[in-house]
Amino acid sequence: MSKPARHRWTWADEELLRRNYATSLTLDLACALGLNIAQVLRKANAMGLRKSVELIAETARERSSRPGHGSLRTRIQPGTEPWNKGIKGVTGTQDACRATQFKPGTVPHTWRPIGTQVVNADGVLDQKVSDEPGPRHKRWKPVSLLVWQAVHGPVPPGMVLVFKPGRQTVDPALITPDALELLTRAQLMQRNSIHNHPEPIKRAIRAVGALTRSINRAGRSQPQDRAPAPKDSTP
Repeated sequence: MSKPARHRWTWADEELLRRNYATSLTLDLACALGLNIAQVLRKANAMGLRKSVELIAETARERSSRPGHGSLRTRIQPGTEPWNKGIKGVTGTQDACRATQFKPGTVPHTWRPIGTQVVNADGVLDQKVSDEPGPRHKRWKPVSLLVWQAVHGPVPPGMVLVFKPGRQTVDPALITPDALELLTRAQLMQRNSIHNHPEPIKRAIRAVGALTRSINRAGRSQPQDRAPAPKDSTP
């Protein structure tokens, strides 16, 4: 089979194609230019031309409405009742679904029994006190708080339970009532003041603060997506 003669595109041909390609059927343009569809498509692609969304949608509607279109056999006809009409709870009842569903009483692999002690993300020794659902703090309490409450009762409002200077630890044997004390928030702020440290420590704290501020300013001037910090999901 012989190939069609190579067509030499004139300025008028290109202008006709440029003006009408987006809104006209390729077959109609091929007939107007005396070419086959493949020749018109190659030239349109070389010129970077595209069909309009409206033409594509209209063409698709016309094709799907033709009597012999394959989609007609699978369309839901007016008045057709769905196979699951009147049946409740059909989702997830298949054997393949049931095989991977959590069974009643199933616990996550991260579950820990009551009494377990772990060091949390803040470096504080926590102990599990219940299996109550909800936020983690309902199930886990600082060991220091449990030790204090066992002797002195609840922490009064407005007071903060802290370790005495030099006594902070995650060793449960060393977390004793005499290692703890209550401070007001003002006292805690004063204790954490930079002025309570030796001069070398003060200079180091100031240097770290200056570096942190520089990093924060750079981050604000050049925003970028950041992954969220991992959360402690131990139940």
